[in-house]
Amino acid sequence: MCPPLTLDQVATSMQLFALQGLEPCEQFRRENEEHDNVVQLLQQCDPTQQRIWTELNPGRLRGNAPLSFHPMPLGRADTRGFSLAFFRPEVHVVDGDAAECDLGLLLLSGAPPTRMGLRFERGREDDDTHGYAHIQFTSVFRNGGPTTDAGWLPQSYPAFPRPCSAMGDTWLAVLVSLYGLNGGSASGLGAQIAAIQQTRPDWTDGAKLLARARHLFYPS
Repeated sequence: MCPPLTLDQVATSMQLFALQGLEPCEQFRRENEEHDNVVQLLQQCDPTQQRIWTELNPGRLRGNAPLSFHPMPLGRADTRGFSLAFFRPEVHVVDGDAAECDLGLLLLSGAPPTRMGLRFERGREDDDTHGYAHIQFTSVFRNGGPTTDAGWLPQSYPAFPRPCSAMGDTWLAVLVSLYGLNGGSASGLGAQIAAIQQTRPDWTDGAKLLARARHLFYPS
């Protein structure tokens, strides 16, 4: 049995992934200064180290305060399907404990860059047909934030089911969706974790993230 992630583990990994995303974000800004939609988006998100440390900590996440969209590192240049990615978590507290979280994912792709959005949701407590953990397209994120250029995409269905039973599983679904996962090698998500550990050798929870991801998506 592979234990679920704790809120502290999720928060720290979100901070470290977002910090890895700052340089690709700045490079993308320099390469796309002529595109107004890119400039406006980056001004709206305004990713900084201080904002990452301030917003993506357990206390702030547990308090469910309004958050910004934070950058993600890029995947492998020969296989990635996106030019830039941002995420925003929304933690849900049940009986005083952080039970799970929803995540909005904003992607930029193409030339000139266009924006599309996805919502990774844990499932709803109320009695409706989205009561299961799922992923769906979105053109407008809940609680505000950037809009997308893909309003033509369906907004409610299809809503793709996914594994999710504990704290952090939605975050892992986002990571695997962006970077992929191999059952045994260090490619995909494993490579991203290894890159973070090169600059943060004190971070020892990378193996726990990878183990939980393989437990969810490579069930024995």
